[in-house]
Amino acid sequence: MRKHYLFLALAWLGFCTGINAQITVTNSVFPVVGDTLFYIFGNQPGAINQIFTPPGGNQVWDLSNLQPSQVWNQIMKNPQTGTAAASFPGASVLFNPLNSSNQVYWQVTGTQINNMGYYGLDPIGLGLTLLFDNTPDLEVSWAPVNFFDLHQSASNVLTAFDAPIAPPVLLNLVPTADSFRIRVTYQRLGVIDAWGTLAIPGGSFDVLRKKQTEYRSTAVDVKVAPLGWIDISTIGGQQVLPLGTDTITTFHFLNDVSKEEIAICTLNTAQNEVVGVQYKLSISTGPPPLISSIDDDDADNIVQAGTMLTYTITFNEDINAATVTAADFDNAGTATISIGTIMETTPGVFTVQVTPTTAGTLILRIPVGAVIADVDGNNLVVPVLDETLTVLFSPIVGDADPADQAISDIIDQFLMETQNPPEIYDPCTCRNNTGIILNGTSTDDGLFDDEIIVISPTAGDTWEIADQMGSVFPFATNANPMAQPGDLTRVAPGTSLSYIGSVNTMNGIRYIYRLQIIHKDNEGYSVSVRETSNPFYADLILPISNRCFYPTPAINGLDPSYCVDASAVTLTGAIDRGDGQAAATPESAVFDIFNNANMVIVPNATMFDPASLGAGAFTVVYTVDAAAEGATIPGCVQAVSQMVSVGSSVSINPLMPQTICATRKIPLAALYQGVNAPDNAGLTYTWTIKEMVEDHGMLSGLMNDDPSAGTYMPGEAAINRGFVTLVLTVDNSCEPASTEVQIKILKVDCGAFPWNGNE
Repeated sequence: MRKHYLFLALAWLGFCTGINAQITVTNSVFPVVGDTLFYIFGNQPGAINQIFTPPGGNQVWDLSNLQPSQVWNQIMKNPQTGTAAASFPGASVLFNPLNSSNQVYWQVTGTQINNMGYYGLDPIGLGLTLLFDNTPDLEVSWAPVNFFDLHQSASNVLTAFDAPIAPPVLLNLVPTADSFRIRVTYQRLGVIDAWGTLAIPGGSFDVLRKKQTEYRSTAVDVKVAPLGWIDISTIGGQQVLPLGTDTITTFHFLNDVSKEEIAICTLNTAQNEVVGVQYKLSISTGPPPLISSIDDDDADNIVQAGTMLTYTITFNEDINAATVTAADFDNAGTATISIGTIMETTPGVFTVQVTPTTAGTLILRIPVGAVIADVDGNNLVVPVLDETLTVLFSPIVGDADPADQAISDIIDQFLMETQNPPEIYDPCTCRNNTGIILNGTSTDDGLFDDEIIVISPTAGDTWEIADQMGSVFPFATNANPMAQPGDLTRVAPGTSLSYIGSVNTMNGIRYIYRLQIIHKDNEGYSVSVRETSNPFYADLILPISNRCFYPTPAINGLDPSYCVDASAVTLTGAIDRGDGQAAATPESAVFDIFNNANMVIVPNATMFDPASLGAGAFTVVYTVDAAAEGATIPGCVQAVSQMVSVGSSVSINPLMPQTICATRKIPLAALYQGVNAPDNAGLTYTWTIKEMVEDHGMLSGLMNDDPSAGTYMPGEAAINRGFVTLVLTVDNSCEPASTEVQIKILKVDCGAFPWNGNE
């Protein structure tokens, strides 16, 4: 069938005429590190099928009415930054496919772009993160590209993995499996069959059309002793996984200037309909769009966490709505947010629903990396900040007078019980910025985003810092919201509190003044404020101090390693409030177990059971959300982690038999073929000679952590016998394994001639 297709391709290419005006695509369009290729995905049912034209030249294809649905920036990264860089030493660029964290490695030469493979999720949906190495590399493109070109490329992938990490769908099929492997074969035919002009939204381009047909076959094998590898793609004639051979046919429209392919049209199985189009986002040379305003619908800029805000964003011109997505927005303040519905209300005007989920501050931002473009393809210059600061409160507690009743709802009934004199408040709001720290450590780097708030019954006051007795750190609206402890700066005496609005209370209108600060875990501050414009408060000094703590959890009684048959261990932990006192029962304290090989999580674990987890390396994470034990323990979250390995029996690959000369020694690296173990770092290796007779020979240069180090030199008894048996024992502290190999010894002197790796 494929030979027939190739014959037809060559036949109709031979009848094509009119080749004088077509372009030639050179390697100037090959990608390099730092390039960003801009693509849009769209569809136009019933209209895009006009690309099905006979082979030949001087054609016109019109896709200018495509409707965009998604934007993709194909960013070409340095391959050395990838997780699998060592496995692809010749790679030139690395990128992540659309909507994927997979890492694809390309090699770019002067004449070819080759797909070397990728590191990421398996292609058949098993949920495994593995390395997929194309052997040989699969051709993506070549240079120069001319009308009549025909290129063929083939590649194979063979990726094996141990049974302990296999999902149930495989283990249920073959419970006695030793290991599995995924096989993928690619056969690709690319034919430059036409040339002409292609119109897409934003421009018209001279192009060559490449019809590419790829046959992709996928299978799964299982290794079962003593049978070896067996294909289990079908069992009893029924397919149990999405395997087999697929035919993927695409039209690629190539231009001699654009690094982006102008369009890539994917066909259905029958090759009579286009099912998807990826096309170039045309970047115009016109002026970039600007934002006229970003306004939220809250008048007083004081809202409660969980309250949805609607922002109206006005551009100075019409914007391509497909380029405005939730990924284009974040918060330059301290609160966490979620982005909801985005709607274009009129040309160039969008509404964006934003819900803050924690207390703090909100400054809506379009950050660096966002791609928002006008209808001509011109990109918005970013970042763009909303100039309005929105303050998000959670309930706060007054501490000027310990007898005051807690103020429980600052939004719905803001300050319903206050005194007529001004009062001062300072809640501790956890930033929860410490991440997961190692068990047994305490960084004390947790930060608090606090509000020093003065509530006054009079308007027009001027409140400022009266003196500085401790550590007070300002957090102005233009400060770094990602500030770390080393970035914090003391506030100076005389610093003013900002007026942020008024509220109605049961005692009348109250006026709110605020200074935002950051301070450190276990450090705190002490400060006083005074009013400098109202004579009525001339002698009033309002002191306040606060010292807040992150909890310090610890995982107890968990060893760094276990054997797979060890008894289950109950997970226990201890919690220090952070101030040296044991914490009360926390609001939330949970253990989670991660498999380091594929990041599968066992949530809310109560036991560490080596037998059910299986062999491998695991990370146990203990996360504590401390109870609010007064103003100083506000309920911060802290997590600690501990690495735990589970060992099982080791499987040694068969050693390689060799033949050596009587006068030469052989490196052990020529014998060793590897082991199957969950963690090779914990293994010890021992080489011995089985025939323990006088003058059997000598092993030298051995290393117990490297089985390929060292050599064997024959002795007289071994030479006379004509062979020696070497034994390799591998121990992982759970169950050692041994295997042996016989080395044939020739009674000859090889001199300086190398023989089978003899030294």
